[in-house]
Amino acid sequence: MLQTLPLFPLPLIKMPGELLELHIFEPRYRKLLEDLKTGEQPLVGIPCTIEEPAQAGQLGCLARLKSIIKTHPDGRADIYLEVIDLIQLDNYSPKWLDNPYPGGQVQVLNAQNTRIQDHWLMQQLRLLKAQHPIALPLSLQNDMGEFDLLSQLPIQDKAKLHYLQLPPNSKARKALLHYEVKQLGLLLMQQKAVYKGFCFN
Repeated sequence: MLQTLPLFPLPLIKMPGELLELHIFEPRYRKLLEDLKTGEQPLVGIPCTIEEPAQAGQLGCLARLKSIIKTHPDGRADIYLEVIDLIQLDNYSPKWLDNPYPGGQVQVLNAQNTRIQDHWLMQQLRLLKAQHPIALPLSLQNDMGEFDLLSQLPIQDKAKLHYLQLPPNSKARKALLHYEVKQLGLLLMQQKAVYKGFCFN
């Protein structure tokens, strides 16, 4: 079912359960913050504009106002949004209804935090964590879900977006995650070698 929401396009993607810290300074988004505070607009959609401007078909996240960290004298504000779901953008308007901020219709995906059942992947992550405890402070649980892992992995948001664009529980998702973990292992090994005075060609 489609929902009509205010929209805040950003070049990032967050998983359900994550907090997003934002510095609100544009007048249009100050108005959005006021509407979030009063409950007039309890939720906001955040289309992911890493690859292209906001448009139909884009994935993003659904969030609600968690807390206001600081309000500045000139009207700027630092806030936390809490991500509660994923969305797909159906249509987008730069100025929504009578508001100065964007809005449109989204499909709320009711995304499931599917349990990771990949022995190789978890084994590799535990090994990397043991070898690089400071650079990779992962919290690994036997029953952890894919969103729990993606929110912790230090990989680019573009890779996370591509993962979410693939069918759930697909071989393609599994292959992409394996590739990213292998690349992460190589990067950590290179960083450690440089720290010790060696350099890979």
